[in-house]
Amino acid sequence: MLLLHSFFGMSFLSLVLGGVHVSALPSEALEHADAVIIGEAEGIWEKLLVDFAAGAMQPTYRSEKFCSMEQMKISRRDLLDREMYTSFNTLQATMYVCILDEKGEIREHRNMKTDRDAFLKAVASYREDIVVAVECIFTWYWVADLCHKEGIPFVLGHVLYMKAIHGGKAKNDKIDSQKIAVLLRGGMMPMAYVYPAKMRATRDLMRRRNHLMRKRSELYAHIQNTNSQYNLPDTFGPIARHQNRDGIAGQFEQPSVQKSIAVDIEMIRT
Repeated sequence: MLLLHSFFGMSFLSLVLGGVHVSALPSEALEHADAVIIGEAEGIWEKLLVDFAAGAMQPTYRSEKFCSMEQMKISRRDLLDREMYTSFNTLQATMYVCILDEKGEIREHRNMKTDRDAFLKAVASYREDIVVAVECIFTWYWVADLCHKEGIPFVLGHVLYMKAIHGGKAKNDKIDSQKIAVLLRGGMMPMAYVYPAKMRATRDLMRRRNHLMRKRSELYAHIQNTNSQYNLPDTFGPIARHQNRDGIAGQFEQPSVQKSIAVDIEMIRT
């Protein structure tokens, strides 16, 4: 943002900023721009251009509603090679599939069993020219591996960025699957990194270790905070050392507090 300001601020051009950062901190952004757009630009950008042409551009423009994805103009995907765009909103037992053609017409939109054979059967008629997309949630591994094995192009969508793009009050698996397909066809899919299959187990193990370390730290903090609540002397030393944990629960008078601290210590030992 500062780089844009330093470049355009020294010219005759006007600078308009928008996006997540600008929407969160519009006052800060306005220090580096002639105008800012808070929220989605669709629906408000036209007004800004009219005001600019009339020499009456305002410093702040605010969008009060989300843009409808159905009315959004999309790029000429017919100029590209792909003719079919498929999204799968995968869950543990079922998955919603939505297949769009190059014109945006829905070819398939239904719920089905989360199964490899069902997946291949659903895309069988479009295998010659199809790309598959799913959200980056915990159920994507098998879809990515199956697409890799079958030679089907695969795109993994970044969940948080996708939510920012197609967020809305009406939300379910059927709607999500269609919106993912629309994003894919329109070239607006925010992509996440498809982690290599051979490295996923190690990554998941490290993530699990980090999760357990945070839980362990919470247990330590709870013991020390409880000790401070009752203003008891800290006579045991660093409780991260196992030899310093004996007798901690016994210094509290209330049996329920003793039980709570004993559970913390037992979980730490486990």
